[in-house]
Amino acid sequence: MIKGCDLMIPGPIPVENDVLLEMASPVVAHYGGEWARVYEETVELAKKIFRTKNQLFIWVGSGHAGIDAAMGSLLEPGDEILVPASGHFGIRLGEIAGSWGANVRSLSVAPGEVIQPEAVERELAAHPGIKVVGLVHHETATGLANPLKEIAQVVKRAGALLVVDAVSSLGGLELDVDGWGIDICVSASQKCLEAPPGLVLVSVSDAAWEAMKGRTSAIPGWYLNLLRWKEFADRFPDHQPYFITMAVNNVLALRRSMQLVLNEGLEARVARHRAVGLAFRRGLQAMGLAPVGDEHYASGIVSVFYVPEGHSSREIVEFLKEEFGIQVASGLRELAETTVRVGHMGPGARMTRIMPVLFGIEEWLRRKSHRAIAAGASMAGIARE
Repeated sequence: MIKGCDLMIPGPIPVENDVLLEMASPVVAHYGGEWARVYEETVELAKKIFRTKNQLFIWVGSGHAGIDAAMGSLLEPGDEILVPASGHFGIRLGEIAGSWGANVRSLSVAPGEVIQPEAVERELAAHPGIKVVGLVHHETATGLANPLKEIAQVVKRAGALLVVDAVSSLGGLELDVDGWGIDICVSASQKCLEAPPGLVLVSVSDAAWEAMKGRTSAIPGWYLNLLRWKEFADRFPDHQPYFITMAVNNVLALRRSMQLVLNEGLEARVARHRAVGLAFRRGLQAMGLAPVGDEHYASGIVSVFYVPEGHSSREIVEFLKEEFGIQVASGLRELAETTVRVGHMGPGARMTRIMPVLFGIEEWLRRKSHRAIAAGASMAGIARE
């Protein structure tokens, strides 16, 4: 049996007990009128969090399955897509698009920076043939959020379609799919939606449907074909609005978790995450540690900080797990050895949850004699907030 830890990683996150109870409920058939109503209720809850009236689907898979479906359904070989990448998952999005034969135009920034709308505007003006822009809203490799609302405005003016990876941001950051004109928005159950891993959620605009129907070649594949999902949702909404065996207990858990999200209120949740993230960064700074990037773009749902020179991220990750039973994460790609990532999403976005993490980091610094630090400095940093 795997020894449990207090999960303070960028997902999956700890799940409330009443959500977990849904996973233990009896397994029921994934079709029939009664179940179809449960599924549709879950979809409607999701639409409220996405802030959309677009058609929305929930199916079995990770967030990457949704990105794969979006890319494969929209892009034909040779189509141009602009992928502004501010970290690991932006790069991954470009790799997925390229795997479908698209001509990927990359727009990268240095680690710790975000994508600026002006840069996207210049690329779209220089390459008017770009059909799609694919963007990660919140990059968990850096803990920074790209200015999605402003970038969306640029994309819409250029007449391109916008695909957004909101896997980590939905339910923790401000997001308005319809208001911002997002054509395909992808998220997953295991992060700020506070449910167990296993489900992907995808909303699709009318403009995206028209682009798919206007393809000169059929969408390859079957499971990740969004038109196939639409066909079943339109034809069999009262019996089985999908063509797979649905993970029924995961849907029940997601339904309950989204009820909790909406009961709290989206604005209140965003404010709570922002306050906790700010307090955590203040605690790090009180210890002399440097968070990654400009605070203006810090997400509030993941904090990433540089480790002291001469040490590696693995040292802190292993110390917290072995000494305190707290699991955090090392960095990704070029930041793998030099940064530590701490998730504070959903139930983890509480002062009572971040304080033990800060105490543990402070204790590691003390034992390493990296710098003379008064006991409780990180707590003092929080208190000043």
